[in-house]
Amino acid sequence: MDKTNKQSLDSIIKTINKNIVASFLILLIFFIVIMSIVFVNYKNNEKKVIAQKLNTTIRIFTTEISQKLINVIMFGTFGAYVHSGLLTRERLYPLLLMDINDVSLLNTVAGMELFDSRGTNIFSYGIKTNNLVALDLCFLNRMLIDFDSGACSYAWKLYFKQDAIIKELKRINPELTDCSDCGQEIVMGKSFGIFPILQFSKMKVNLDIKKDPSMLLWEIVFFVMGLLLILVLWNINRIKSIFKKYLSDPIVEITSKIKENKSLPEVEVEELSYLTEQIDQSKERLIELEKVKAQEKEKAQEDKAKVMQSVGASIAHELRTPLRSIISGVSGIEKLLPILLKSYDAASNANLLTEVIKPKQVELLRNVLINLKIEGASANTIIDMLLMKIKGTITERSHVKRLSISECLSEALQRYGFQEADRKLVSCDTTNDFQFYGDNLLVVHILFNLLKNALYYIAKAKKGEIYISCEKGQNENLLYFRDTGKGIAKEILPNIFSKFYSKTEGGVGIGLSFCKMAMEWMGGDITCQSIEGEYTEFVLHFPIPKE
Repeated sequence: MDKTNKQSLDSIIKTINKNIVASFLILLIFFIVIMSIVFVNYKNNEKKVIAQKLNTTIRIFTTEISQKLINVIMFGTFGAYVHSGLLTRERLYPLLLMDINDVSLLNTVAGMELFDSRGTNIFSYGIKTNNLVALDLCFLNRMLIDFDSGACSYAWKLYFKQDAIIKELKRINPELTDCSDCGQEIVMGKSFGIFPILQFSKMKVNLDIKKDPSMLLWEIVFFVMGLLLILVLWNINRIKSIFKKYLSDPIVEITSKIKENKSLPEVEVEELSYLTEQIDQSKERLIELEKVKAQEKEKAQEDKAKVMQSVGASIAHELRTPLRSIISGVSGIEKLLPILLKSYDAASNANLLTEVIKPKQVELLRNVLINLKIEGASANTIIDMLLMKIKGTITERSHVKRLSISECLSEALQRYGFQEADRKLVSCDTTNDFQFYGDNLLVVHILFNLLKNALYYIAKAKKGEIYISCEKGQNENLLYFRDTGKGIAKEILPNIFSKFYSKTEGGVGIGLSFCKMAMEWMGGDITCQSIEGEYTEFVLHFPIPKE
């Protein structure tokens, strides 16, 4: 090593520090640019999210008020009141008022009036002043409502206090907060729940949604992780180039001197010893950095799970509210149907009928009501399963029983919402039917997931069919679910059952992870093999039931 090319240990350290500082400055500028883009994107999306939450809250509010009015109408007092004369109404007035109070309608409504089809006021209660928000609703004379036609049998006029509306909306959604100039319309469109609107004074409230930092925090964590990786790679590359110049090349020269039995200067020996120590310390720092990265990734996944659980609970609440209205309406019809049929028989015996209802039509009506109750209960179960998917737990074992796989397949194929031509793509062979212990709804839901994924990738590949078959074994029974669509790439296949892992556009990665969890819960398993461009085959492993 020539004396002119030799550099002291201090000069080497200074050069390394300069390169590291330059690397960090470049990364800092890159980080600021990226975060600026993320922030602008977040602010744009935030407005949409806030609007969706406000609209959801308002829909729940209108649905609850509408449901309370329906409950009042379903009580017998209402029907007797509106069809009675003045004296009878005076006697029934306290009873009708009690019904209204029982459904907690007066907590929000300060006053109300009821008008018949001629516009005559037949009921009045509470405060009815000009400073209140007034809303006129139409009560149609039939169960199936078409908002564009039909005569109003009666008209409700409701008077709301502004502060009562705000209090009720905040109860529904605790995220709401007061604001000075952000008026939100309460009544949107031509209906209020199931009631058509005749006219209304503008119902506006100054409410907004508290800013939720979770989305921004998640994006920041994601980009910080990416930047940390870039930082590590950048610095490794820079350090390698510096070490080559100041370490490896001198080491080669020192090695050659040692081989030639030439003496080494004391300075070079000290520098070599120092750099060796620094290499060991760098290794330790890199190991520690990898541990930090793994911890941050795990925390980001936990945060994502918490956000999804919160959103899932909100969606479930919104879906259950109209379901409750449907089930309540069906129950009301079930109670009234025998009375209607009895009245029909009496009219028939008195020769007062203009149209005849056939017994088959009566039976059809009863079956429709039964099917509505069954589908309502099934919809609630599906909501529960969606929540189980997000939470990643199944705890209920009360529905475990001995089942037939062919019956589960038949139910799944019958209930799945196929598009017009999709059903023809599915071939199902249940010749080797077998039995197992499990939950029927869980198995059907697993099949729904597999059907949905297979049909999606068949449509994307513009080719393929689905083949389902059974196999009895000595140690376990198997269900094969194969599609000849797009197939799965080798690098993706090991991760498809991982929670929140998804390569599907718009997917969240909970479908197949739920299938895995459900099969293991029933004592079985689900596996997959695939060749990209040719096929994907899922195998459901069921333990043989003990006699």
